[in-house]
Amino acid sequence: MAISFSGIGDITATFYGNVEKGDIVRISSARTVSKAVQGGEFFGVCKAKRNDICAVMLRGFVTVGYSGAAPSIGNVKLAFAGENKVKVSGTDDAEVDVLVVDVDTTEKTVTILL
Repeated sequence: MAISFSGIGDITATFYGNVEKGDIVRISSARTVSKAVQGGEFFGVCKAKRNDICAVMLRGFVTVGYSGAAPSIGNVKLAFAGENKVKVSGTDDAEVDVLVVDVDTTEKTVTILL
């Protein structure tokens, strides 16, 4: 049997937004998302897009890239790092509480529970 986090507790909602599939996003205004800003908060990942409507995963396990030091396993505070990656929150960064369940230091990816 293989380990899988796919589909566990997933919650996806639709928003307006000029984002692409795979973008890490933030709320930019009512019912609208935009790409997260460096050092800022994020709340989901765009999973699909058609015209100006996008499906954003709000809760569930997702694997994204990271930059800088590898996050530790467990409860970690992350911030958006740019280029659709996250980073361990620094002094001036936002702090998004996530559960880290896997870190791949070769691929520089982290699997988190949003």
